[in-house]
Amino acid sequence: MQINFTKEFLKDWEKLFSGKWYYRLVRFIKFVKRIPKEIKWAFQRVFRGYDDTIYWNLYDYLGRNIIKHLKNFRDSDRHGTPSNACIDDNGKELSTEEGEKKWLEIINKMIAGFEGMIIDPVDKEPWKLFQEKKISREEWIKREREEAENNKKNAMLFIEYFQNLWD
Repeated sequence: MQINFTKEFLKDWEKLFSGKWYYRLVRFIKFVKRIPKEIKWAFQRVFRGYDDTIYWNLYDYLGRNIIKHLKNFRDSDRHGTPSNACIDDNGKELSTEEGEKKWLEIINKMIAGFEGMIIDPVDKEPWKLFQEKKISREEWIKREREEAENNKKNAMLFIEYFQNLWD
């Protein structure tokens, strides 16, 4: 059995499925196929408070939530300062005001560390300088590693002071 397509049929076929019409049809089909998953995820958000899509990028989800809560904690009216924040690097006891300042600096470092960890490297300054040919590839890698180490050190303050995150 042989199927013969006329020139008119082929032109109509190309017109229908070329460019924007084909793209729209494919997008519509994908949208329809995705509806059951979207309904499932909506129910998960209602009953669990989150859906399975957070596992696609868990570090981003957790990082953004930690940042949000640390910012709220920093901006809230706290009623105390942890005792280990009232001691300087030499072991000398600080005044209450100095301790509060130090504690606020520690919280800001935690926030900066998590923010630096979840930002895509291509959105950072060293990458932009490298793209504009203002720094070499080696300099970009060096700066990126230094920034990553600094972010990691600041984020580790979260673990160090975890039990001090109280009001």
